[in-house]
Amino acid sequence: MHIDSHYASTLGQRAEFPPLNEQITTGTCVIGAGYAGLTTARELARNGHEVVLLEAENVGWGASGRNGGFVASGFARPLPSIAEKVGWRDTISLYRESERGRDYVSKTINELGCGDVILGKGWLKLLRHANVRELVDIQQWYQQKLDISLDYIDRPDLNEYVRSERYHAALLDGDAFHIHPLKYACALADDLTARKVRIFEKSRCVGIAKPASPNLGRWLISTAQGSVSADQVVLCTSAYGGPYPPLNRSMVPVATYVVSSAPSPAILDEVMPFTGCIADTRRSGDYYRTIGSGEQRRLIWGGRITTMRSQPGRLAQMLKTDMTNTFPQLEGIELERAWSGLMGYAAHQMPIIAKIEDGFWVASAFGGHGLNTTAMAGLLVSEAITQNDDKYRLFKPFGMQWSGGVLGRVLVQMEYWRLQYLDRRDERRAKAVP
Repeated sequence: MHIDSHYASTLGQRAEFPPLNEQITTGTCVIGAGYAGLTTARELARNGHEVVLLEAENVGWGASGRNGGFVASGFARPLPSIAEKVGWRDTISLYRESERGRDYVSKTINELGCGDVILGKGWLKLLRHANVRELVDIQQWYQQKLDISLDYIDRPDLNEYVRSERYHAALLDGDAFHIHPLKYACALADDLTARKVRIFEKSRCVGIAKPASPNLGRWLISTAQGSVSADQVVLCTSAYGGPYPPLNRSMVPVATYVVSSAPSPAILDEVMPFTGCIADTRRSGDYYRTIGSGEQRRLIWGGRITTMRSQPGRLAQMLKTDMTNTFPQLEGIELERAWSGLMGYAAHQMPIIAKIEDGFWVASAFGGHGLNTTAMAGLLVSEAITQNDDKYRLFKPFGMQWSGGVLGRVLVQMEYWRLQYLDRRDERRAKAVP
């Protein structure tokens, strides 16, 4: 049903949905049952719209059910770079929408009564070189530009959070949190069922076209064994491909890797007292967190990216090496599971949220910051459909553009290697400073 991840192994019972094998008519057809599709369908149904949701595999099968579980504001593209493109006024508006997406996840979890989905609060952003002025500048920048307070933690106080000689200082974002990503996706699906949304799994969309008769609605969405006639279609496919070639050509599939440990309470209590999100500030850094409590406390560690779709045979050992380079104390920790997933990146590193033509919407490319931006996209698209709201136009400068095909993937991989080199250079230079 899902890949063998810690999330799938701890999911418990989930609702199963049939494949589409008939011809049906609805108001809106949403394609893709990841977070973006699930949120869009939920908000449309909350506003009285009839919705059908199609999924090529199973609910939460792709990145939505495999990711690191961090929920925070922002985008994969740095805010100063966004400002260079659209100016500070629109950058601040975009950031506020990303905050709205983050808060939506927390609010929805509370509404659905599945509080056990939230596993920890706060995000510790750690610096791996001694130029701590870098973090002070970031702290001041967030305060001045966005009126956001991040707590600065200097090296003597870091032991209260993590115990590694690699780190020199940190910023703490108290509004972030982390979740069980697959449980959240399935909780959204359960809520959709209660709202009379029809969900079909194993129903890959193979075509979107305008029907021969206007009486059948604006769009005809076809699967291998059925079809949906709808006035609105919202395409929420991503790195695993979909039925709209211009969107597929705009996407660079990027793989990332995650491992989970066996219960290791003694060593984790000693090494990582902090129970929130943890990541370093490197351009190509690690991200990790502990989950569970008492005798069931475990580590989930993610890192590395590549444009290769295949999972490395020595994945667990690769990440174990990364872990012990940062925390030598973890040498004896046992890893239970290792898995990979594909994130969808656009060349501009921003979500693609757009109205292609009347009744045809796209919400995609959430790689690197997907938990808040998928919720944000679902809100923006549903509000455009139900209220004729045009805030989605904030993303017009970040539309679909060719990502370069195979050459684009090669260039992304080369850029990742370049960033790794710059990270290592910064650490060496910092060590050389007296």
